[in-house]
This record gives sequence, C-alpha cells and structure tokens, in this order.
Amino acid sequence: MRRRSSGDVLLGIGALVLIIFLTLARASQEPKATFSTPASFDTGRYGYRAFYELLRREGVPVTRFTKDHHFLNRQIGTLVLAQSAFDALAGGPGVSRNDLISIKDWIRHGGTLVVLAPPYGSPEDTLVGIPASKKSKTTYHEAVPFSSFPGMRGVSRIAGNFANLFALDASQKAVPLLQTHEGLAALTYHLGPGKVIVFTDPGIFSNGLLTHENNAQFAVQLFAALPAPVAFDETVHGYGEGQSLWEALPWPVHVAVFFAAFALLLGVVGNIWRFAPPLVSERQSERDSSAYITSMANLLARARASGKAMRDDADCALRAVRRACGVSDRTKVVAFLARLQDPHHREAVLELDRLRDLEKPSDAELLRAGILCSQLRKDFGL
Repeated sequence: MRRRSSGDVLLGIGALVLIIFLTLARASQEPKATFSTPASFDTGRYGYRAFYELLRREGVPVTRFTKDHHFLNRQIGTLVLAQSAFDALAGGPGVSRNDLISIKDWIRHGGTLVVLAPPYGSPEDTLVGIPASKKSKTTYHEAVPFSSFPGMRGVSRIAGNFANLFALDASQKAVPLLQTHEGLAALTYHLGPGKVIVFTDPGIFSNGLLTHENNAQFAVQLFAALPAPVAFDETVHGYGEGQSLWEALPWPVHVAVFFAAFALLLGVVGNIWRFAPPLVSERQSERDSSAYITSMANLLARARASGKAMRDDADCALRAVRRACGVSDRTKVVAFLARLQDPHHREAVLELDRLRDLEKPSDAELLRAGILCSQLRKDFGL
C-alpha cells in the first residue's frame, strides 16, 4: 500500500479551505429575504409607520393596542386590524376565533373596527359579518371611491393592488366605499351600535403607497371622522404584552386583596395608636373537682340521663359489695344482706338499692346516691 505524501495532504486541505471560502462569499452576496407587515412599527414597504405618523401629525389621536383582545373597552374608539400574506410567512400569531368573539362584543358596545386582512370568507370572518371575497380576474391598481362617504372629498382614485374583491351585491346592509370595474374593494356596515369597515387591500395605507396624494388624503379624512382614539392592533403582529399576575386574577380576588390590605392597615394602625385602654382579664381562682362535677351534672340534666347515670353508678358499687360477699353479680340485695356485718353497710346498700329504682331522681337523691356509691367503693376496695 502506497503511503500518502505530505504534499497531497496539504493540497487536500487547501482545496477544502477554498470551497468553504467560496461558499461563504456566495452566501453573503445572496439577497436576504425580508418581510414587511402592516404594523405601525414597520418602516418597510408594506409597513404602516408612515400611516401612523401621518395621522398623529394631522391631529388624529392614535395609539397602539398590544394586549389580548378581551381587554378591549370603550377607551378605544377605532381598532385597525391589518394583516397580509407576509404575516403568515413571518410567523405572525394572527387572530383566533376567541379573539374575534371578543372583538364582536366590543363592536356591539359601540366600537368601530377597520379590517384590512384579505381574503375573506372563512367561518371566523362571518362572526363579525364580513362577506366572502373572490379573486378578481384582473389585478386592479386603482379603485374609484363613492363620494357619499366621509373621507372621499377631493379623492378621485385610490392606488392599490386589488387582487380580491367583494361582489357588488355582497351584502344588503353594506354601504360601498371603493369599487373597480369588477367589484367592491371596500365597504362598511353596522353591527349593532358599532361599525365595521372592510378593505380588500391592506397596502393602500402602506409606506409604499402612502406617497400617493389621494391615498394620504383619503387616510386622513377617513380616520379623522372615526371615533377616537384610533388604535393599531399590534397583537396580531407579535407585539403583544404579557398579562401580569394582577390582570390575570378575576375581580373577586381583587376585592379580597383590597379587604385584606385594609384589615392589615387597621391592624398596623391599631398597634401604633390604641383606640381604647387595654382590657385586663379577671384572674380566676384555681378550679377544683366541684367545677367538673357541676358541668357533668348540667350535661346530664340537659340530656335527661340522670336516672341512667345513677343506675350505672349504683350497679358498679353494688357489684363490688356482692363480690366481697362472695355471691353472684345477679344475686338480689335481700339474699346477701345478712352477710354484711356492719349495720351501716346494710343501711347504705338498702338505701342505694331503693334509689337505683327511681326513674327521675331529684338533685338531692342523685347527690345522695353518689355519696353512697363513693362510700361503698371505698369500703369494699373498688
């Protein structure tokens, strides 16, 4: 096997370095794909930065909406929702069905929605009443405005790329705004107290076409007549702000937090400034067994169980006497009474047997039975 010389190795390394260098040089010369979307931050050809600055310069109150759509409220008069095919290529989040439900609820409370997101016809579009659009046979670069709508004064033609159009009879409740020879390029209709304005080309307000005088004049006159402020929806372009923990919590939790904070404030203030002299509790003497006996007596009286308690205690004491006399626990008192030598024991057993048979003993009888039971248990070693 022939050995490779050091010259062959160097030649191979040099060829590899040359290939890598040419590859990097070619990659640096290739134009990089850039995406421009109708966002008010975008300064590209399809961006809306010039549109946003134009409205602000002309005195139209403008702002940017960067939250979830369920935060829409009456503080926003007009919402501009603009999307194009470049949004999908750039990985934009888009508008979900839940977003459109929130937007629809906001419109029904008096909001105005301006939509520039063709083509239309999906089930989500029908949620806010947008009719279906169709691809035009010819791409129209101009649209003629209807002079009856505010914002059309002095505007003859609007420059754009109208590849999708609405049918002339797309909706009976819609009012046409822009038209071509083939169909409608923009229309408006009411949705409850609110209003929806729909365009088939988001590029008519872009940085590239806003240089046309008619487009700029139309933009200013149209949006100056809409409810203020005009908010550009930047959530659909990925500029959404995350919810804070406080915003995510429901309102009952907010109320509970306020109550807890108020209670804590009262506690702190109460420890610093006392509202009354301190209350000194009365010193109680040391308790003896009488307190326990009294509480148990009250418990038995409420339960009406004094008779049963007395019988149980008497049976226990008499059982000790029977065992001391050497008789069965079932032996009657008269049978073993003669075996008791102490007359006091006989009297105590007879009296206790009599008290045992009482159904509802009085307090004095209950106390007497307790004394007898205690004496017999003590004498007979229980």
